Amino acid sequence: MKKQSRSRLDNPFCSSQETNMSFPQPHTLPEAPANGGKMLVYGLGLLIMIPACTAGPHEKRLLHALLDNYNSLERPVVNESDPLQLSFGLTLMQIIDVDEKNQLLITNIWLKLEWNDMNLRWNSSEFGGVRDLRIPPHRLWKPDVLMYNSADEGFDGTYATNVVVRNNGSCLYVPPGIFKSTCKIDITWFPFDDQRCEMKFGSWTYDGFQLDLQLQDEAGGDISSFITNGEWDLLGTYFNCIMFMVASSVVSTILILNYHHRNPDTHEMSEWDYFVRTWLIEAFLIINSSERTALNSLVC
Repeated sequence: MKKQSRSRLDNPFCSSQETNMSFPQPHTLPEAPANGGKMLVYGLGLLIMIPACTAGPHEKRLLHALLDNYNSLERPVVNESDPLQLSFGLTLMQIIDVDEKNQLLITNIWLKLEWNDMNLRWNSSEFGGVRDLRIPPHRLWKPDVLMYNSADEGFDGTYATNVVVRNNGSCLYVPPGIFKSTCKIDITWFPFDDQRCEMKFGSWTYDGFQLDLQLQDEAGGDISSFITNGEWDLLGTYFNCIMFMVASSVVSTILILNYHHRNPDTHEMSEWDYFVRTWLIEAFLIINSSERTALNSLVC
């Protein structure tokens, strides 16, 4: 063990929390050979050295202490009769597309889920001051929050990112995703129509007695980073909490998107529409003008 630790410290590309991160001075690096073949061998040698680096000993020891006996199927609560508090929020990044034919709304959204896992708590002083970890979600218990009205081929359109776990047990999971949701689109007043689309989020298997879904922002999420679309103007967002009856009461939340579909600044009248409105309709009106006479001659 001592020999292994000494070799790691001698490796300038490895670092641990026991030693301060330092970089070799330029004069300590060997000069690269002028020969092209030797240069290739030299570069491959550096690549071989880098994968040999491992995580700091404290972080490695902490991961073993937390995950060796961890069960990802266990709902992390002290009392199993109590619901787990789940804070839910999202960041609306962009309205990508509105498919009137298939009645679909496509958006770019970042979800934000926060909860506390009693099985992931530790004293940072016992592990070299390590206060947080990044752990893949499949290694931990995480709430099965999905969009109920999803039309995605895989149903869940999120990208699985690491869960940020802090020493007090708090877990932060922020998966981004391209969401394809069903939306009843009414184009009666096209091209000046306003659409109201719903995105229903909730736990797929837990009821309100097991998972208490709480909103982080009752105003409808974070839209500070929203990228405007030249075709659809976002008029507003808001949340609405409802109860679904699925075997028992299941608490879910609905995100309402209210957006303006089209406006005169972004959609000009087509040539055929202009012809119908300004020429053909005029032909049936009692208007004495040279343009109308010329049009009648053209139609006949």
